Amino acid sequence: MPVDPKTRNDRRVRRASSGCLQVADAVIATDVDQAGLAHLMVALTAGVQALGLPAQGPAVGLTRLLDARAEQAGELDRIAGQAVADAGAEGLAGQLPVLRERLGRILDAPLPQQVGATAGPAEPATVLEELTIECCAIGLAAGATVPRAGLIAASRSLAGVLGERFGGRTIEMRIPPATAVQLEAFGQGPHHHRGTPPNVAETDPRTFVQLATGLLSWQDARAAGRIQASGSHVDAMAQMLPVVDLS
Repeated sequence: MPVDPKTRNDRRVRRASSGCLQVADAVIATDVDQAGLAHLMVALTAGVQALGLPAQGPAVGLTRLLDARAEQAGELDRIAGQAVADAGAEGLAGQLPVLRERLGRILDAPLPQQVGATAGPAEPATVLEELTIECCAIGLAAGATVPRAGLIAASRSLAGVLGERFGGRTIEMRIPPATAVQLEAFGQGPHHHRGTPPNVAETDPRTFVQLATGLLSWQDARAAGRIQASGSHVDAMAQMLPVVDLS
């Protein structure tokens, strides 16, 4: 049964569609360098291809999509480099609005329940969440003013993957107003069973997306006062980040 992002049938798809397009628009409107333009073209092309390809089978989650993105990093860099060589900055800048328009048309139409992501069948919202994370990383690296709603959405998605990988009750990572996630500090520190763990870190969505995508190190963020932290084991977070390296 198709999913229409304009109805209440799938609020997750509607939210993911809106956030993804807002971030893509912000990045396209920014004076991004050739490498950034090429990586954005590769990301949008992959999103358009996946969302236009119905698929069946057990759906993979965001963690698997990000793992696949990391595994393909070298090949994606090669494709982006070839795009720069073939089209140059001016050519890439001309292609991006066309890709963005095509993505918008796909999202305006009913979507399949599952689509063909590179890592396997996936729900459309999961593909859009991964694309939003990539667009946010490209925009932040280029100094774009990434919409707050997109950063919040990307933070929530990345924190969910972090919790899936390192879930526990030793550290609480807070990213207001997006979310909070409780994590295990690799067997170190107390295992808290009720309430808030004794090790707490808090930062804003923009900083968290930078940390989670490899654009900023935990140590540099701490030194710059961009993380408020308490507890003797909170710096174990440095071993959990980035969630996916998009630097």
